[in-house]
Amino acid sequence: MAEASGWAAARPSRLRALLPGVGLCAIVAAVADLLARLEAMAFGAPGLGGVMWALVLGILLRTIRAPDRACDDGIAFSARRLLEIAVMLFGALLSTSALLELDPLLAAGIPVVVLATIAASYGGARLLGVAPRLAALIAAGNAVCGNSAIAAARPVTGASPAEASVAIALTSVPAIAVTLALPLAAASLDLGPGHSGALAGLMVYAIPQVFGAAAPMGALSLQVGLVVKLTRVLTLGPAMMLLALLLPDGPRNGRAILSRMLPWYMLGFAALLLARTIGLFPEMLVPPVGATAHTLAMLAMAALGLQTDLSAIRRLGLRELGAVALSLTILASLSLTLLALV
Repeated sequence: MAEASGWAAARPSRLRALLPGVGLCAIVAAVADLLARLEAMAFGAPGLGGVMWALVLGILLRTIRAPDRACDDGIAFSARRLLEIAVMLFGALLSTSALLELDPLLAAGIPVVVLATIAASYGGARLLGVAPRLAALIAAGNAVCGNSAIAAARPVTGASPAEASVAIALTSVPAIAVTLALPLAAASLDLGPGHSGALAGLMVYAIPQVFGAAAPMGALSLQVGLVVKLTRVLTLGPAMMLLALLLPDGPRNGRAILSRMLPWYMLGFAALLLARTIGLFPEMLVPPVGATAHTLAMLAMAALGLQTDLSAIRRLGLRELGAVALSLTILASLSLTLLALV
C-alpha cells in the first residue's frame, strides 16, 4: 500500500517536472504552425512546413538564449517519447493496399532501392570519415522519408539531438533543389508521365514535396509519385532494422539486438499499418490521428531544436556535405536503374 501511494504521489511530481519544457515546445510548435500556414498562403504551396519550422525556431531560440534548466526534463521527454508516439501513429495513415496500384516489378524494386541506398550511403559516408551515427541518419533521411526517418532512426542509432538536427539540416536543404530539378530532369531524360512520377516518388525527401516535383508533369505523374513515395515510407521498419545491424557499436546479445531493431514504437507502427490495411482501423479516425501525429512531430522537432548546440554544426566540413551528395547520387542511380527495368 505504501509503495502504491508513493507511486501515485510521484506521478504529479513527474508531471510538474515535465510541464515547463513541454509547454515551451508547445509555444515553439504553435508559432511554427502559424508560419507554415502563412507560408502556404503566400506561395500557394507547402514550403518548409510546420515540422521544419519547429526545428528551425527551436535552434534559433536555443542560440539566442538557452532554455532554463527547469525545462530540461520536458524538452527531453518531447524529443524522445512524443517523437516515438508520432512515428507509431504515422502507421495508421498508410496502407499496403497502395502497392496493388503499382507495376509488380516496380513495387518489388522500391524496397531494394531503399535498403541498398542505406547500405551504400552509410558505407560511403564512413569511408569519407563521417561519424557512424550521423552517417546512419543521413542514409535513412535520404533513402526513406526525410525528417520522419531521421526521427525514427535517432532512438535506434542512439544519436544525439545535435546529430539529428545536423542530419535534418544537411539532407533537407538539398532536397529542395532535388524537388525543383526533377521536372527538368524527367524532361531531359524523355521520361513518360508514369516513369516521371515514379522517379519523383523515389527521389523526393518528404511526401508534400511529391506535389512540387510531380504535379508539373501531370495528374498521372502525381498519382504514381504519391503511391511510390508511400511505398518507400512503408520500408521504414526494415530500414531501422538494417541501421541497427550496420552500426559498429550496436548491441551484441540477441535480446538487445531485437530491442534495437524492433523498438516498441516500430511494433506499434506495424500494428497500426496492418490494422489500416485489413480494415480494422476506422477511416473516420484517420484525420484526427494524422493531426495528432503532426502536432506531436512538431513538438518533438521543437525539442530537438532546443537541445541543439550550433557549435556542433559549425564544426561540419566537406566530409558531411560529400556524404549527402554521395547518398543522393546513389539514390538517383539506383532509381534510374529500376525504372529502366520496368
